[in-house]
Amino acid sequence: MKIRIIFTIFFLSNVFQFNEIIFAQEWQNNNLIDIFDQKKIDDIGISNSTLLLLCQDGLYFYDENGVEKYQLDINSLGSLEKYKLDNPFFLNTFNNVFSFENIIWLTEKELPYVTKIYNDSVFRVKLFPGNYSIENSINNTFYLDETGRLWVVSSKDYFQFDKSAPILDENTLYVLGDTIEEVQIPKNIKNNYIYNFLVVNNTKYFLYIEGQKLKLTKIQNDNIEDLILDTNNVALRYSCQIFDSSLYIVGSNGWIYIVDNNEIKRQETESDINFGFNIEIMDDNLFIPTIKGLLEYNWKIDKTSISSPENFNENCYYGFNKVLKYFNSILAVYGGPIKVSCKSHKYGFAIYKLN
Repeated sequence: MKIRIIFTIFFLSNVFQFNEIIFAQEWQNNNLIDIFDQKKIDDIGISNSTLLLLCQDGLYFYDENGVEKYQLDINSLGSLEKYKLDNPFFLNTFNNVFSFENIIWLTEKELPYVTKIYNDSVFRVKLFPGNYSIENSINNTFYLDETGRLWVVSSKDYFQFDKSAPILDENTLYVLGDTIEEVQIPKNIKNNYIYNFLVVNNTKYFLYIEGQKLKLTKIQNDNIEDLILDTNNVALRYSCQIFDSSLYIVGSNGWIYIVDNNEIKRQETESDINFGFNIEIMDDNLFIPTIKGLLEYNWKIDKTSISSPENFNENCYYGFNKVLKYFNSILAVYGGPIKVSCKSHKYGFAIYKLN
């Protein structure tokens, strides 16, 4: 059932400054935030102008008409309408939501299937050929390109207790469009731990660790270029994006790398970045969710600031861990470690308007 929303917007005060405030900051409050105030959000996305919120109690669609909730799992098939449910015992198992125009993908990191929503119907899509056994411990990394194809780097993944990096069998790359296709990748990448993967204009970027080196491999047609980004400051997690032909990489240790025409700019910033984070880019600014708030880095003037909404410390999570560019705002989702003693039951997200 749709919930009609009448926005009443008022502005909250800004908080503290880390070097210099880059934007005139406005943290907004409205009743959309109130609706999700006590919901744990696993991921957010946008499909055309519809906001998608993947919460622990279901997948929410928000547009100018209101909010709708669907409760789906990996066995869901058929009409989307029949999953418009409100089961209080439902628990979402999907990790991420990806969308392109009218196609929505729901993914899990350790399963050989993804769920696809298209034209108000639900499909289950097999990621790769062959039989699957739970003993294989599959680990999937997903990326949605600008044409709507879903790319999957899949590997067998387990941890060595006496070392800091996972050991892998071979990484395998697949692309899901109208069909499923395996894509060949160089052997040195197949045998290393891949942090992140992107493909833009048919150019593939692999971010991975080789020994103690953080490396980037760019593959365009038959041309392969390798760059060593760092040898001393390798992090546990990375997020990256392409913007105006430059590649922006942020590590969970706070290091930022900007790669432009094989030239590398390195910048150390806030280190309190939650696991599972992502980044967003708007104009000349990079937005990074952290434990202390929303970190903003302007690479043109080389300035960094960090801010948070007025009720930031009341949340049950230690800070933000996801961001989404939404019209002229950044949606910052609370996430990361949960405060054991928290009694407010506040989760949800905050809205940061750019001027």
